Amino acid sequence: MIEERAIEALTERIGREILQRIEAARLGDYREKLETDPLLVWGRGGPRFLSDMLRFVDVFPAIRSDAELMEYLTAYVGDPRRILLGAGAECTAS
Repeated sequence: MIEERAIEALTERIGREILQRIEAARLGDYREKLETDPLLVWGRGGPRFLSDMLRFVDVFPAIRSDAELMEYLTAYVGDPRRILLGAGAECTAS
């Protein structure tokens, strides 16, 4: 029983050391990067936007051309610029 407690204490100490090293290695602007990361910004687009994006991610591997991509986005999302602009991409109306 004492050996189990010693092993547990050692495991916790090692875990804390690993976490401290990870924290120390993080860049100072880590939080800023989280706030500007394109995927995380996308995720803040609201529930409908998120469901549209998950649907898109599901079918994307099957899309074989730009025309298919635009057809899919138009059929399932509406205006493709909504997804493109939501991703932070620059998009101009043609």
